[in-house]
Amino acid sequence: MFRREVITHIDIEASPGEIWRHLTDFAAYPEWNPYLSGIEGKASAGSGLVLKMGQSGGREVAAKVTVTTAQPGRKLVWRGRTLIPGLLDNEHSFVIEDHGGETCRLTQSEVFTGFLAFFLPRSLGQQTSLGFEMFNEVLKKRVEGKRQDSGQRAGAG
Repeated sequence: MFRREVITHIDIEASPGEIWRHLTDFAAYPEWNPYLSGIEGKASAGSGLVLKMGQSGGREVAAKVTVTTAQPGRKLVWRGRTLIPGLLDNEHSFVIEDHGGETCRLTQSEVFTGFLAFFLPRSLGQQTSLGFEMFNEVLKKRVEGKRQDSGQRAGAG
């Protein structure tokens, strides 16, 4: 079986629960996420999601996936398939590792498998990696920014 993989990492100053809360608040994605303009569905194993990816020029592409793993504060995985299983499948994951002291590492990855994975251009991997890095950065800013906002409000009283 052919396989292509894209992996990115980012360290976020927050608890696993805070990261999970923002990662799975799909309704808020249009407020902050230029990579995924929205997700319909729930982050629970077995549920279906519709990913809405915004394109420059206002065009939106939708993809249907199935959540295979949803471990709050730890791991979210979904799988997408073409009409013919084994032709081109993908598994997307977010893994949150608690490094202690309110610091976590978020690893975002995508694994493409199947016969057509062999034919995927290397540029697709580079574009996917750039998109993941952009997603990671804006998630970090949102989580850390919301954390600072709530800390300032708590201290203001």
